[in-house]
Amino acid sequence: VLGRQGFEVMTAKDGIDGVDFSLGSLRNVPTEALESEMPVLVTHYGLRPDSSGHGEHRGGNGVELKVRIFTPHTMMTARGMERYHFRPWGLNGGTAGTTGFTRLRRPGGEWEEIGQIDLLHLDPGCEVHFGTQGGGGWGRPQRRPLEDVARDVADGLTSPAAAAKAYGVIFLEGEIDEEATRLQRATLFALPDAEPAQFDFGSERLAYEAVWSDDLHAALNAALQEVPATLRHFMRLQLIDAVRQETDN
Repeated sequence: VLGRQGFEVMTAKDGIDGVDFSLGSLRNVPTEALESEMPVLVTHYGLRPDSSGHGEHRGGNGVELKVRIFTPHTMMTARGMERYHFRPWGLNGGTAGTTGFTRLRRPGGEWEEIGQIDLLHLDPGCEVHFGTQGGGGWGRPQRRPLEDVARDVADGLTSPAAAAKAYGVIFLEGEIDEEATRLQRATLFALPDAEPAQFDFGSERLAYEAVWSDDLHAALNAALQEVPATLRHFMRLQLIDAVRQETDN
């Protein structure tokens, strides 16, 4: 179903796993095809556990791709790298999904978070690790059938720790511990079943909007109207940086 704001809403089933991944021109490219056409080694490729938002229907899980570079003066570019700052929304009691990530490890070094990339210069031995975002959940997590939670844990899409925290389902040696689950859910979902918020935007967006209110955006736009068009983008960045420094202090 296409929502009024133009986003896709799955109201009858879980989100589809691993579909928003811009790898070449195809949705899914076999690692053998990549390695035969480019001087890279794919060291990991699969779905990203615990990346989906929780709910009666969980969001789709993202994808992870990790590659090692073999040739000098390699340049890597990427397309479609979205949702690195704000999470995909949860809806009608479902929780927001996760943001994407990009990590880089140079030879002999440690993994570092580098965020969105446009053009990345790499040397032999460098490794790049991508993780795409996970979709937001729909509906209250306490309404998700226990067998669906158990299936996701068995498939490696949801960790036992996440199942306990989000759904109140406790696992013991791979099986649901019914008594521990009953106690956990009684504590986790003890509050009355009130009408849930329509959207869960995630903590990052709430923190952003606590600073960048509608009034502040309006004031910023008004101030820039008097600036020549050739300087407007530059001045916008300067003002945004000034506000950020002020709020950090």
